[in-house]
Amino acid sequence: RVSGEVTVTLGDRTETRADTGLTHNTTYTYTLRDGTTSSSSALTSATCTTKGLPDLTATAPTPSLESAGNGQYYPNTAATLSGSVTNSGNADANGKFVSRYSYRARTDSNPQPAPDDSSKGTWTNLGDKGLSDSTPLSPNSAPRTVLSSNTAPFNPGVAEIRLCADQPTSSVVESNEGNNCASRIITVVARPTATLSLKVRKANT
Repeated sequence: RVSGEVTVTLGDRTETRADTGLTHNTTYTYTLRDGTTSSSSALTSATCTTKGLPDLTATAPTPSLESAGNGQYYPNTAATLSGSVTNSGNADANGKFVSRYSYRARTDSNPQPAPDDSSKGTWTNLGDKGLSDSTPLSPNSAPRTVLSSNTAPFNPGVAEIRLCADQPTSSVVESNEGNNCASRIITVVARPTATLSLKVRKANT
């Protein structure tokens, strides 16, 4: 919610009234009437629109793991993650904000909880400081690619990987502060073991 002020000037008299509880990106019309009721004659009116807010959202990241087919991956002790951040609001996201990757081991793959649900395990961050971005991100612009600068080990099992925009400390005021993270559950399988069968036949003499 936002607050504003309405200023009315009649001759040499000026009055200012506060208006609170306004909604972002909404148009309001103020009317000055010759009386105290809504049916009184309108003397003048003015229209204004409150400022919009950005809304940073992330896409579920993809790991740099070799595909094993059927949506599964082979292990890697030093994999990176890639994803993107989008501004789906109606104002530029200005100033510096941080995007951060994290991962956690899972004992199940279904159902997938909300990315901030801690009941499925503890998140491990990729890097201590995250990835800083100080370039303004306009609304409805092309998604901005975010590549992890740190690596993570992925061993056989089920893991969940996550990308969060403007986290863990929010520096951009947004219209929705609850949709900054997106996650993906992946299954890592061991590489098949190659076997060699050798048969020796006795030569005829």
